Amino acid sequence: MTRRHDVDDDTGWGKPRGRRRGQRPKSRRFRRSLGQRIAAYTSIAVVGVLVAGTLVAYAKYRSIWDSIKRIDVAGLVGNQPPKLNNAENILLIGSDTRVGQGGIGGNAANTPGGRSDTLMLLHISPGNHDVTVISIPRETMVPVIGCPPVDGTTGQQAEPGDEELINATLDFGGPVCTWKTFESVTNIHIDHFIELDFTGFEKIINDLGGVEVCLPFAVDDPDSGLNLSKGRHHIFGPQAL
Repeated sequence: MTRRHDVDDDTGWGKPRGRRRGQRPKSRRFRRSLGQRIAAYTSIAVVGVLVAGTLVAYAKYRSIWDSIKRIDVAGLVGNQPPKLNNAENILLIGSDTRVGQGGIGGNAANTPGGRSDTLMLLHISPGNHDVTVISIPRETMVPVIGCPPVDGTTGQQAEPGDEELINATLDFGGPVCTWKTFESVTNIHIDHFIELDFTGFEKIINDLGGVEVCLPFAVDDPDSGLNLSKGRHHIFGPQAL
């Protein structure tokens, strides 16, 4: 009877065989070409410029919007004529007040108050894609109606049978009185108003970058200080006024 002995096999055949691991693939590094990198950096720069430009434009818009003085006429204009459609009627008022104006054409001391020397109705018709402007002469005679004191004005009492110049309504009762008087005479519904004085006029001209004028003759006006030769000129706010 023989005894069997296990013999170590140097060849490895007697050893348990484990699972062979697959070789890990080498990682691939994606390298962008020079053109792609330039395009990426350019896109980032363009986006940055657009964002910065938008912020600057919005800041400018907000500064202009916030500088506009507003008067809430709700409850002051009384019963209005009916609004017949979706058109917008805006009353444009040009005031001759000298307050804060700088002395051209007088000052607030020798020319107190403010009259609507320019009065226009701006009619915006969305359906017809049309805009119509009607100018109302400042000497137009209108009935004297009751107006509350608004924006530092004294207001005025109704005087049935009496008349006044329509430009005087702004002086006595502010834009609300001009609004009420216009509606009572024309029976046209007003939605908004815009009032512009001499200072506002100068700012608009400056915001436009000035305007071109062509004078048929030289101008030398000692009262305003305007001195321009005959011909074409690019002028800004004070000169335009």
